[in-house]
Amino acid sequence: MKSLTVNKKGKKMKKIILIPVTLFFNLLFGQIEIDPDDIDFGGVTVGTTTSATLQVTSQIAQTVTLTGQSAPFSIAPESIVLGANESTNVTISFSPSATGNFSQTIDVAGNVFGSLSFDLTGEGTQVDIGLSTESLTFENCAVGDSVTQTVSISNTGVGNLTVSDIASSDGNFHARPRTLSVGSGNSSNVTFVFKPTTTGSKTTTFTISSNDQDEAQSTISGTGKGVTEISGNIGTTTLTVAGGPYQTDGHVTVGSSNVLTIAPGAELIFGGPDTLTVNGELIMEGTASDSIRISGLEEGSAIHIDNDSYEQVIDYVTMPHRIVTEFGTEDFNEMTSDDWDPWFFDNGGNQSTLSLNDGALYARREGGGNNWFRVTLKKLRVTGPDPSIAFKIK
Repeated sequence: MKSLTVNKKGKKMKKIILIPVTLFFNLLFGQIEIDPDDIDFGGVTVGTTTSATLQVTSQIAQTVTLTGQSAPFSIAPESIVLGANESTNVTISFSPSATGNFSQTIDVAGNVFGSLSFDLTGEGTQVDIGLSTESLTFENCAVGDSVTQTVSISNTGVGNLTVSDIASSDGNFHARPRTLSVGSGNSSNVTFVFKPTTTGSKTTTFTISSNDQDEAQSTISGTGKGVTEISGNIGTTTLTVAGGPYQTDGHVTVGSSNVLTIAPGAELIFGGPDTLTVNGELIMEGTASDSIRISGLEEGSAIHIDNDSYEQVIDYVTMPHRIVTEFGTEDFNEMTSDDWDPWFFDNGGNQSTLSLNDGALYARREGGGNNWFRVTLKKLRVTGPDPSIAFKIK
């Protein structure tokens, strides 16, 4: 602050006090500062609290008071004593008890000089996660390949649904993306992937973590089967339990000098309307306690035996499609057409006849003379209702 003496034509001297402009503005406006200038809490779930820090600075020693707040906002402390150029932090909290948007203007004033105001805003949210399904059954998949399914995740609540993670309990399954945000009334698709590293049945639980207060973790169960695919001319081969299950990927052929052995407990799945044509020898010899399983049958699927030079062995084979019908060699004399209709012995569309002779089952083509072909059938478990499996004997 400076003084100036003025002498005007010999009149009495006057002293004028000069106040620097910067000091003048400081006195009027610059005594209090805050950081940040405004606070937006964004979406906060109803029934919870989110807090933020406001830094208050005073250029002179005084008491600063914050007023204008009410629920769902709160300030602590509401009054602070500050020295010159001193700062302190104030905690401001947002605790919505209902959904909707909230805002307030807070006044900050010093008891000596300075005042200002700032805005508080926030949204009370109550998200509600929805899943288009709670279980996934993946198609059979060859080891190293992958199959996918899509699940829609929706938000029927208020505010943004935040999915922070989608985790799988088994490494053969995963989801993409694993994080996402879904607005109120919207939905988003997530791809769930099954990529088996080994054969056999796999199961998982997908855990979806989100900000849904009522259901912070949602789950989806998943199942899939890793298979070894076979197709084309497979030569002399044994299908084992350890290497399977096996699934056709097109038509399969066993050459005239080759032998296909399906071991007890092994499983052969028809992956489509495929045929297994045996020009050589077929040995499907299960046991009473460990039968061979053939599944995935559909119209057009068939096992064709096209060589009468071998005794084709079919023993304890299960084809699960309906209630099981069992019969053994001791029952062959009592067999009716209903018993053997699910298995067709044919050539060129001609009907065939089944017969028992010396404890063995034989097939004869109608119109083909007395060409009987032996089929060893100690005990066959046949299921239907109409499995399109055929034994074609030439």
